Amino acid sequence: MRVPMKGLRAPYFLVIAPRFVRFVGKFTTGTSEAKGFAVFPFIFVSKREFVQDWLITHELIHFRQAFETLFIGLPILSFIERLYARFILKKNKMERYLYAASEQEAYLNMHNPEYLKTRRFGAVFYYMTHKCDFKLTGPGQLEFTDLQ
Repeated sequence: MRVPMKGLRAPYFLVIAPRFVRFVGKFTTGTSEAKGFAVFPFIFVSKREFVQDWLITHELIHFRQAFETLFIGLPILSFIERLYARFILKKNKMERYLYAASEQEAYLNMHNPEYLKTRRFGAVFYYMTHKCDFKLTGPGQLEFTDLQ
């Protein structure tokens, strides 16, 4: 299913793939409750009812981050952050996932449909130096536990 990005020129392709999303979710967060993930130009979701504006915005933020870091930089930065969170901060798998600057930027701005229009170039680097702790309380819902 091909869907145009709102306010952006490039299209993305929406793929309903429940097993694949569960597998990737288990691999990245330690839980199989993932709703979706993105690999440019595809957005994979586990169920059609999870296709909501906040989820699409979240994944489009990841697209923008990938473009800015020339696709290879984002996985490298996330890997380094997760190693730091695991071995230095001793965080569990879900906490390591949420510690990554790319995820923090996406989660903190996914409910703002105008964010991608006003986002500054390299914003992910701001989130690397301004970390905050939060936990997921439901689909698309966060609870802040500590702001730095």
